[in-house]
Amino acid sequence: MLSQNDRVLIHLWERGELSSLAAPRLDPPIMRLASRVHEIRKAGFDIPGRSEKTTTGGRYTVYTLSANDLERIEGTT
Repeated sequence: MLSQNDRVLIHLWERGELSSLAAPRLDPPIMRLASRVHEIRKAGFDIPGRSEKTTTGGRYTVYTLSANDLERIEGTT
């Protein structure tokens, strides 16, 4: 079974982005996405995040994988 960190990286590679709103809805869910992203960054990946607002004024973060890391991952597949 893949770790949550691996699942986050795969999701970013396949879909381009992952938000803190969408992560808990995945099957199985990814909880505490910011913590998973922090661990992945410590492993050497560049994962930018941008803050967005919901229609009701709440805030959430959308994470993407940098172009350099996309090339790095694609080179290993």
